[in-house]
Amino acid sequence: MQVYPILEIAIHLTDADLNIIDGDGFRVVIHHPEEVLQSMDQWSIDQHTKTGLLDEVRQSTITLAEAEQMALAHLKKHNAEPYNMKEKRGTVMAGNSIKLDRNYLCCQMPALHEYFHYRQADVSAIALFVREWRPDIEASVQKKYQHLAMEDLRESIMEAKVYKDRLFNKDAVVSKSGSTDVLGSILFLAEDMTRALQRFDFDAPEYLNDPAIQNLKRDLKNLHDRQVGLANDVTQG
Repeated sequence: MQVYPILEIAIHLTDADLNIIDGDGFRVVIHHPEEVLQSMDQWSIDQHTKTGLLDEVRQSTITLAEAEQMALAHLKKHNAEPYNMKEKRGTVMAGNSIKLDRNYLCCQMPALHEYFHYRQADVSAIALFVREWRPDIEASVQKKYQHLAMEDLRESIMEAKVYKDRLFNKDAVVSKSGSTDVLGSILFLAEDMTRALQRFDFDAPEYLNDPAIQNLKRDLKNLHDRQVGLANDVTQG
């Protein structure tokens, strides 16, 4: 991260619903001398030669420090505030496999790195769960993997929208307060009930006066109370 160069930076700002709010966004290509470019690994040289990015880097006159200030200016221009830990508000960095990008910023653009929340919204992390649990949704995500900053960024936004619409749909919230994961509670309840039922053989005479029966009764009472509480919290209709 300290040796390989940052070739370009792209930024798109969105609201919480992933609507782009900064028009065409921001992109800048950073100049590096030829010896720096040739020090990159061969995959990077081949890939970025194919896309034409290395030629753009050679023609650029913008330094790394200038690019960092330009990126910060774009954030401020569109009212993207630095993240405030105390108020829990501000700008969060998002994208695919974004920890790699974050490491580069930490090493080479510390002011930009510090602008964001120390956590990041990694779309790739959601994609891993989707691959295991909802392959039908994974199949609906079409990406070109061009390895160009702006193109990849826009694909990340589109991918995140798919997950938002199909996994985090507001219509699926049935809690009155909006604070209860009803589906998760039901699933845990089912698991608890299964464990309780498997714990004892109700027909075995030796259990009739066994203290474990009292534990079972207590478990069932707790499950009953949770069912009642869950039922009271669910909005009908």
